[in-house]
Amino acid sequence: MPGEARTQGGNKQVIRQVGGGRFQLRAEQSFSRPGPTTLSLIDDMGDCLWRDVGSLASAATRKRWVARLNETLNSAGGEPPVAPQALLEIDDALRDLEGPEPSGAGSELFPTVVPWSRAVSTPQLLEAIRRFIQAYVKITDEAATAATLWCVYTWAASEFDVAPYLAIVGPTRRCGKSRLLSILAVLVHRPLPVANTRPAGVFRAIELYEPTLLLDEADTHLRDNRELVGILNSGHDRATGGVLRTVGEDFEPRRFKTFGPKAIAAIGRLPETLMDRSIVVPMRRRLPHESIRPYDRIKVRGRGSRLSRALARWAIDNSEGLNWAGVGIPPQLDDRARDNWAPLFAIAEMGGPDWLSAAAQAAIALSIERDDADESLSVRLLSDIRDVWDTDAPSMSTNTVIEGLRNLTEAPWADLPPRGLTANKLAWMLRPFGVRSHQLTRGGRRSLLLRELEAAWAPYLAPQTADAADAPDENNYDDPANYNR
Repeated sequence: MPGEARTQGGNKQVIRQVGGGRFQLRAEQSFSRPGPTTLSLIDDMGDCLWRDVGSLASAATRKRWVARLNETLNSAGGEPPVAPQALLEIDDALRDLEGPEPSGAGSELFPTVVPWSRAVSTPQLLEAIRRFIQAYVKITDEAATAATLWCVYTWAASEFDVAPYLAIVGPTRRCGKSRLLSILAVLVHRPLPVANTRPAGVFRAIELYEPTLLLDEADTHLRDNRELVGILNSGHDRATGGVLRTVGEDFEPRRFKTFGPKAIAAIGRLPETLMDRSIVVPMRRRLPHESIRPYDRIKVRGRGSRLSRALARWAIDNSEGLNWAGVGIPPQLDDRARDNWAPLFAIAEMGGPDWLSAAAQAAIALSIERDDADESLSVRLLSDIRDVWDTDAPSMSTNTVIEGLRNLTEAPWADLPPRGLTANKLAWMLRPFGVRSHQLTRGGRRSLLLRELEAAWAPYLAPQTADAADAPDENNYDDPANYNR
């Protein structure tokens, strides 16, 4: 064959170019005129071979590819056949992908992601990621929607000034938290999975690599680690996303970046400040009749690699066109939740009306989870006092309020360590809200005042009553009243 003769003549050079999952074979000496059919077929080869970088190592496999190439080229009419040696050189090129990565910060930690060769459809990409996640992890549709949008967001995080975290929480072990982190690790931009770290490791890694931090087992090393929690808190906002440390023998002050996307998995709940900065993905144990795919690491990495290449191409084509305005965010969300969801809604908007509607449903459902999980004991106290308060009374004695709180079912006040809720403990918890006990008569019992409590209730608790006729239908996602246009 002409191509084979030229290859054996030693003058042939196969120029390999890996570009977005496409293997363009420009071989002036293997192919006298590489036409569109040749390049198209090699493109298909690239897509298939990426699933297994060494899939041409088998001689039988190479022969099948040679036969397919020759058959297709001959039927196309006249394009030169492919020499077996050319396939061997493609094999070498593929193996090079597993060799040393480009030099630079983090090259030893992060895989090289070659962007897809063609433009990527945002709705199709989002749907493929969602299916991939739900194939291996049992989570609700709303949680899958949030995780999907968050994965895409990590590829465009540099375009936003707020970095929403993903809080992956479950009540006990074997709820799928670590499995979800493993799936995210093959999808997100520059994944850095860790199961334990120190504060300096976090801010130095973020400064050096700008990774997506995937923090597992957070319940074991965030508890009582206020410094690490504070560093993670600071990374939510670009303007304040940094810590100040002294370095070198001269103790020169230096600012280290902490801003960037982070997914944190834990049993129970994260510290309240982290929950407030997070989109909460609740996890639970899978029921016997609920099936998912067996976790095959090779298959997960292969499919995840293809999706990450598509994500890389999507980021190149779309990052600069994202809408910061947060179109479609439901008005029911509080200010912090709106900040958290704004980047995800910018991506959902590019996915079309269906994804915008799905994002709205997820935001409402998961914000309820966040509010329930993030309710501090002090805010719970305000709410329960309002429940036991005599609405007609301008004041109530402290002892009466405590008795009412202790009698509430499923409330923590009777068992609050060390001896249940006491007058001193009540006063200490209410003081930050500007509520104090007063002795209204000489020698009388100390009492709480309704006017002080109302001032405390207003910013922290939702109104007890509302005119249902004037309220928007929260479940109607086509109702413009539910969106901030």
